[in-house]
Amino acid sequence: MSDSSATAMSSLLAVQKDSAAQLSLPSTFGTASRTSRALRETVSALPVEGRMLCASDVLPLPDAAYMMQSLYADVECFTCFRKPSEKACIKLWAKGDLPTQHILPRRRVVVFNTMGLMELIFNRPVDILRKLFDGNTLRSQIEEFFNRFGAGEAAAMCLMLAAKLLYAEDSLISNAVSEKAAEAFEDPGLVGMPQINGTTALSNTRTQAGGFSMGQVVQEAEPLFSGAYEGLCLCSSRLLYPIWELPIMSIRGPSGNNKREDGVIVCRLSAGAMKILESKIHSLETFLRSRRNKRRGLYGYVAGLGDSGSILYKTGPIIGPGGHSNGRSPYNSQIRDMNPVDKSARYYVRKGEHIAAARMLLILAERQCSNSEEAPALDKRYEYLRDAVLQAKSAGIAADLSKNPVDSSTVDLLEGKLVVLRFQIQIKEELELMVARLENIPSSSELPNVPFPRDNILANAETAKAAKDKAKELSLNLKSITQLYNDYAVPFDLWEVCLEMLSFANYSGDADSKIVREVWARLLDQALTKGGVAEACSVVKRVGSKLDPADGACLPLDIICLHLEKAAVDRLSSGEELVGDDDVARALLGACKGLPGPVLSVYDHLLSNGAIIPSLNLKLRLLRSVLAILREWGISVIAHRLGTTSAGASFFLDGTFSLNQTGTANQGARDKIISLANRYMTEVRRLNLPQNQTENVYRGFRELEEKLLSSY
Repeated sequence: MSDSSATAMSSLLAVQKDSAAQLSLPSTFGTASRTSRALRETVSALPVEGRMLCASDVLPLPDAAYMMQSLYADVECFTCFRKPSEKACIKLWAKGDLPTQHILPRRRVVVFNTMGLMELIFNRPVDILRKLFDGNTLRSQIEEFFNRFGAGEAAAMCLMLAAKLLYAEDSLISNAVSEKAAEAFEDPGLVGMPQINGTTALSNTRTQAGGFSMGQVVQEAEPLFSGAYEGLCLCSSRLLYPIWELPIMSIRGPSGNNKREDGVIVCRLSAGAMKILESKIHSLETFLRSRRNKRRGLYGYVAGLGDSGSILYKTGPIIGPGGHSNGRSPYNSQIRDMNPVDKSARYYVRKGEHIAAARMLLILAERQCSNSEEAPALDKRYEYLRDAVLQAKSAGIAADLSKNPVDSSTVDLLEGKLVVLRFQIQIKEELELMVARLENIPSSSELPNVPFPRDNILANAETAKAAKDKAKELSLNLKSITQLYNDYAVPFDLWEVCLEMLSFANYSGDADSKIVREVWARLLDQALTKGGVAEACSVVKRVGSKLDPADGACLPLDIICLHLEKAAVDRLSSGEELVGDDDVARALLGACKGLPGPVLSVYDHLLSNGAIIPSLNLKLRLLRSVLAILREWGISVIAHRLGTTSAGASFFLDGTFSLNQTGTANQGARDKIISLANRYMTEVRRLNLPQNQTENVYRGFRELEEKLLSSY
């Protein structure tokens, strides 16, 4: 309508249905059913130059119109449009903004007046909310928006912004707006908290006048859900409306024949429409899963009633960025025939739908089986998970190129599951080796010197049977890292893999550190029993190299060093084993990936504490180890400076050549080594031991100092 007053500036009157009044629309179109006192229409006066001659809607492109009509073709407002028509969208717009703003663009109108053309764009409620989140808006304005549209509708709009479910042209929603919308969706001050309405208790049966009352009718308790719950219901119901309320298949009759029973059964939805629906539903699922995994909001289920009519919640299996949980969807356990899933995975891989392919591959990897015949091998499950990781990473690369970021928690989750499965394979192989070893132990007649041979054989047989049963369990289904540690690794003394799992689980703190130290002690005792100090040193190098030297919680060098050095002294003195002077030191260097700093710090701490090292022989052994470490450090410094190998640097250090003939070693490292050598020479002289025991160690420190000094 155009204002025809005689003023120079005329006004364009735009009459628009009030979105707040749409709350009374029929619920069959995915809207709330409560009533509202808001006006049915709003009139906006826009000052314009000139006189309006005509106005026309800017209709969607034919492809978009065809897609929308295929979604809602059986809605009453579309019955007159049997052929694809852009004008059909006008009928859908007439339903109002709230039930259609996730699928329809903003309405645009071109106005032709005496001054030219102008375009009007009508903001939907979700556009207004986005502008509020995009600026430094006061909380009172957000609260006013929630009050106007209701907590449920406002929460649904927050969900559309947070999960980016809007029409394609509006999909460029900033991450800041998305995060603010997510926080509002989870804000109890805006969406409220669920409560139980009504009471199950009788009122006081005594009246104030001292008489007797028969009480009151007991009102049945009913849950009052939060606005977030209502918003999720509204949002999901509107997404699912075209496939839940309307038929998927329809009968298309031949040309000129109105008898539908003579036609062909076809899918009502176009490929483009199904793809858009799938994309939006996946976006909503990804958002909810991400917020749940970050422990944001109340994403769980009702577990019971608390005091004062409150509702108690429990959450499902939480899968964090580290990926240590092995929770599974109930849907996975119902899948028996994996062929369709496998074909779907291959299809999505070929189509470049990386996230969908990763989901299918994860289902294949976590398939639940009840017997070994239908269970895929763990190696096959590992392949599925590995491919799922590759697909998720490919999705991230594609998202980076398109500047549309993908939540990195998906890759973290899958990589975590892959590591846990690797532990499961490792434990299964260890148990199978244990079974083979126990079953090959000679009979009692072949062990004449073993006391109580029959008892040993029975114990071995029971252990072998238990290990075989556990290995079979591991071959059926995937286990969580907690199950692997408590039910499989610890009962069979698999201390090496226990340490790797503790490191992966990021154990830290005093209580956790105590557990790690105890496991290390058991692992070292196990290795010493099996093969002496040599075996223990080999284990330390192998396990330590997989851990971070800076992580004192999972690699307690002081405990390891003291344990091995004491064992070396005891076995040398008893003649049980010939242990080299530098065996333990080299093992610790190997565990620390060749870094001398952490190892020297441990030895320095032990040597400076007389209460820890009361034995002079043990202290002398520690000094021999320090000499070996300093020599290795000196060799590495020389090799780096000269550009040669460690063997070549050792030749310079042990021979008669002076370093100043070929190059200059690193000044700072050289000075540090010289200072330490001089200091430990003094420590050797202070030992109250015969000189023939200490002379070689003292001379070693002195020669190292002289060689490094003579190079400058």
